[in-house]
Amino acid sequence: MRNPFRRWTPSKVQSPYLSDEQREQWRTSGFVVLSAFFDEETIQCANAELDDLWSSRFSPNNSLVIDVFDGSPARRYLRDAKDEARSHVYKLNDVFLESTLTRDLALDDRLAGILNELVDGEVSICNSLHFERGSEQPLHFDTYYMPPPANGKLIVTSICLEDVHPDAGPVRYVPGSQSIPPYFNTGGTRHARNNIELAEATSHAQRHIDELGLQTETFLGRRGDVLIWHEQLYHGGSPIIDRDRTRRSLVTHYWRTAELDPSTLAPHRSAHYLNRNHQPVAP
Repeated sequence: MRNPFRRWTPSKVQSPYLSDEQREQWRTSGFVVLSAFFDEETIQCANAELDDLWSSRFSPNNSLVIDVFDGSPARRYLRDAKDEARSHVYKLNDVFLESTLTRDLALDDRLAGILNELVDGEVSICNSLHFERGSEQPLHFDTYYMPPPANGKLIVTSICLEDVHPDAGPVRYVPGSQSIPPYFNTGGTRHARNNIELAEATSHAQRHIDELGLQTETFLGRRGDVLIWHEQLYHGGSPIIDRDRTRRSLVTHYWRTAELDPSTLAPHRSAHYLNRNHQPVAP
């Protein structure tokens, strides 16, 4: 029987879907773009599901959780979100826990093979975020918020569900920033546990970026493109210039399976996902 937690050995096995140029870009810049990776039919299904999640949200058994940045407390159940929430920046959390389609996208066999190579081990989904607009999130490392288990690795994908317009708040990132020394808190982890540590981590990153002369770039993806980034790629959301423009995407964070407790995992296709509860909502 196949051991689902075996170590991946890229020196012997490499994904056939990455070119040598893409591998070099990953090594030097900390990201790679898979152009037209998903076909139009798949993207149409993903968009139809997002619309259906909204239209069917009032079911009392709907456990999906959304963060809406509209000036009120952000986190609520999707079933409690008003129609106007869709016109604000929001994050629909962890649809992968309920949706086979979302898991199929995030753990597409070809995509999982690429991710396995890039982190030297099989991956498991740890969270997913559906966006309908740009996040406008300040530049950050994802390890501030979801550091992987000890000695583990984190990797991230963003699937474009529509063409990205420059006025819609596209993803911005700093190529090469994955090579700067990571920030560690007083507990020895990369987690920014409070606003003080977040300010320290931001100052640490910016100082090294300035010293190296690294520059920020913007990702203007097309429907079906996939942007993959390194756990230490400094990135965020550009300001939204036109609030009427959407930027639909599915962002998924993965941890390496080898560092995870097998009892917390559920299999899907050729990979796994964390089988956990939804994010808690304050009463």
